[in-house]
Amino acid sequence: MNNENKDQKCITDGAATSLARIRELVGSYSHSETDMVVEGVIEAHNGGSINAVAAYQTLKNPSGVYSVFWELYRVFNKALPRLNAPVIDVMQCVMHLYAESGNDMAAGCVLQSFIGFCENDSERPAEGLQEVERAGADFTVLLPSVLIAGSNLDAAHYQSEAIRLTADDRLDIRRAAIFALGRINWADDLAVLTALESCVGEEDDDALMGNVVRTGCNLLTEAQAEDSRIAVLLQQALGKGGDRTLHSSAHMLSVALDDLIHREASLAVLMSHLTNVNPEHTATVRMIDLAVKGLIARSQRDRAFALLEALLPKLAVGQFDEAFPGTASRLGEDVALLGSLATRWFLSGEGSLCRAIHDVIARRWERPILLEVDNAELPESDPVALEFVARKAIGWLFIAPLSTASMVVSLMRLASPEDLQSFANLLHAPLLLNYPGLRERFLKDAARNAPEPVGKAIQAALDANAQYLEGLRGFDPLPELQPSEAQREAQRRRIARQASEGFERARAQSPLLSVVTQTNLLYGRRSVSFFYGPDDQPTRNEIALQSHEFGMEMPRMQKIDAFGMDYELRCFRVEQRVAS
Repeated sequence: MNNENKDQKCITDGAATSLARIRELVGSYSHSETDMVVEGVIEAHNGGSINAVAAYQTLKNPSGVYSVFWELYRVFNKALPRLNAPVIDVMQCVMHLYAESGNDMAAGCVLQSFIGFCENDSERPAEGLQEVERAGADFTVLLPSVLIAGSNLDAAHYQSEAIRLTADDRLDIRRAAIFALGRINWADDLAVLTALESCVGEEDDDALMGNVVRTGCNLLTEAQAEDSRIAVLLQQALGKGGDRTLHSSAHMLSVALDDLIHREASLAVLMSHLTNVNPEHTATVRMIDLAVKGLIARSQRDRAFALLEALLPKLAVGQFDEAFPGTASRLGEDVALLGSLATRWFLSGEGSLCRAIHDVIARRWERPILLEVDNAELPESDPVALEFVARKAIGWLFIAPLSTASMVVSLMRLASPEDLQSFANLLHAPLLLNYPGLRERFLKDAARNAPEPVGKAIQAALDANAQYLEGLRGFDPLPELQPSEAQREAQRRRIARQASEGFERARAQSPLLSVVTQTNLLYGRRSVSFFYGPDDQPTRNEIALQSHEFGMEMPRMQKIDAFGMDYELRCFRVEQRVAS
């Protein structure tokens, strides 16, 4: 064995021994005593008994299984700022741990710790910057951390260094430098803005344009840069960029909304370009979802609705709840807001928008929502528009009869007395014809509490339905409509199979079931489990078994004339209002 191999073996053996000692130290303390472990590692490393930096370069993160990696990783992040070690060794170790962390949200923690390491010695940022420029791609990820740490010690010098690197020959260095400009301490924010404007004029890389957007927004929100000048910068960057630039825009809109909402020009530019997002890019769409939810919470609903109206037609059928879960949840919690949006979107007649209302209501079938129309969203003195919205509500919300009936009754309150008969006809057929239970559940009280003309129209619909049901009782049962026992059993089995398949699909999407153990109980009144405390003694825990049931009212015509009912609802959904 030659001397070089011997030296490498000694280094490897020493690192393995150091890591073993750190593992032993971590195992000797509880999770809440991490600070004691950190102090032990710092003392042992700086005292020379272990080499923590070399040890952590050998640490691996087994994919897909729980390991002690994250405990050791957390200890290193806390200890790193106070370790004494060569900068190049620390940079190599940090890059190794960053790679081993993968896509975990904690991956960037080690970069923050590296900033603290560099700040503890004024020579470290300069040495780190030198190593980044020398090694290029191997250390590009660390360039922002080095520049941030340096700017905390000498803002003017490291700002000029970052601006200098925006003109580097290597694209990855230029990208990282522009990213860093948005996070360093600025000595002269106008010089930073001028550098960004120069980059936008000369570059066309998508990722670089995304970093320009991030840094420009940071200048706008933290340095109070001129709104109109930043808006021009964002317009140019978004015009040149692509999907990554749009993702950066969505990210900044979601995290800096409180500041951006007061910058009219820049906000308008960001929102106008976000309508070009590819709906298959789920990460970007989720960022937009957060932004839309935030806009609604900040009384900017017109902006939020306009953005949704541009994006929803691009989504596949039934994806509103999946693509915009935060917005859908917010709408389901605010009945007044949902009623306003339902009025607006049903009046538009756009299928994707109407289906989004259906999706919100359908996910909350166990908690019926009574909808009220928003008069501000309706044209004045237009009875055709009122009936159009009523027919859309029936077509799209038919599976939620209470929501549908409440919206129709709300529209009746706005209609003139001579136009109420058409609404009464809609209440009778198809609503009461399919859901006679609406009489007791909603319509009787609605007729009693409504203004007199509206109450009479509702009562007329109830009387027509009562007459219809009484007429049915006058006929003898039709044998053709009485299925045999074998047919009934076949139908029951089909429904049971469909319910079982739906249950399995729902279970597959449950995040809880992926981390818990499933037990099937065949019989009994309670389940018994044991928990072990710090003293390793079992504690008996009993959980009484409870029954759970739910019911669903099915439309009557589903069994009598399913095709006719489906055709009528389809007509309601697809018909369009002729502009007057």
